[in-house]
Amino acid sequence: MIKPGGYALIYDFENLYQAANMAAKEKRYKKSVLNFFYNLEENIIQLQNELIWKTYELGNFCYFKKTEPKLRNIAALPFRDRIIQIALCNIIEPAFEQRFIYDSYACRVNKGTHAAASRLSYFLGKPDATKYLKCDINKYFKSIDIIELQKLIAVRYVEDEDILWLINKILLHEYNNDGIKIGNRFSQLAANAYLAELDFYLKVKLQIPYYLRYMDDFIIISDSTAKLRNYLELIETFIKDVLHIKLNDKTKIDYCRNGIDFVGYRVFPQNKIIKKQSMNRTRNVYNAWKGGKITDEKYLASIGSRCCHAKGTSSYQFYMNILLKSLQVALNPARIKSHP
Repeated sequence: MIKPGGYALIYDFENLYQAANMAAKEKRYKKSVLNFFYNLEENIIQLQNELIWKTYELGNFCYFKKTEPKLRNIAALPFRDRIIQIALCNIIEPAFEQRFIYDSYACRVNKGTHAAASRLSYFLGKPDATKYLKCDINKYFKSIDIIELQKLIAVRYVEDEDILWLINKILLHEYNNDGIKIGNRFSQLAANAYLAELDFYLKVKLQIPYYLRYMDDFIIISDSTAKLRNYLELIETFIKDVLHIKLNDKTKIDYCRNGIDFVGYRVFPQNKIIKKQSMNRTRNVYNAWKGGKITDEKYLASIGSRCCHAKGTSSYQFYMNILLKSLQVALNPARIKSHP
């Protein structure tokens, strides 16, 4: 719990300076970033003063769509607002982490998709791991109840009224009863905190041993269909009554022997493979680059992240073959002439 007095740590010059550098990572040559860093000290002092005197107001969202791994509407704030959110999270995140369970894997240090898939694979290796319940929240970010989220943060995580002022300023910015925006640093932490209530209910109160969550996707492993159906009923009641959200139609109970689709993998005991759809998308990206439809820079970033995702899976050789073909295309004399 963040006690009163923590607000000053957020607008501390060094914290804001570190946050600016973190926000600028891999984006240093964007116009907004260059403009901010041109007068870095003055701009940080300006942010300090706005926070101290509580005159800070957020800028307008920039909306765009992200198509992989699925279509998402992203709302990005201006650079100076991203600095504020990172500075805020630098200070409050440790208090949130103390309440998060071990088996929550999204947007956390030393967690992520690889760790989530490995943990699920470990669960599947247990002798009583024969059936699973997989759940997914319907339109999760858009369905989060802002008022309940504000109450939850004040009760569970933050006592400092000044920090709560800043958090509420962020949460209520352009609020029109459609949850929280995807694409901002604090949104990730807040979304994790909202479902941490479900984590605590299932893992601590109900003592379910084989449970894990990656943002709004979560899985329970068991040896009994009856148990899983009972868990499903309890989950539906809890999230409806407490969190005011509901599951979508992807929720299902199935056999573990067929593997489980989770965080971009199909997971088996001691093994995981990349889903066929992801491999097909990789092949399509390669063909688009080869045909000159996407730039070398964009392709390099894409294939690099895909190879990283595939590392440690049985599908890794497929990605190495794509890389080899890419190298052969790049070294083709005709292509080199056309790319001086």
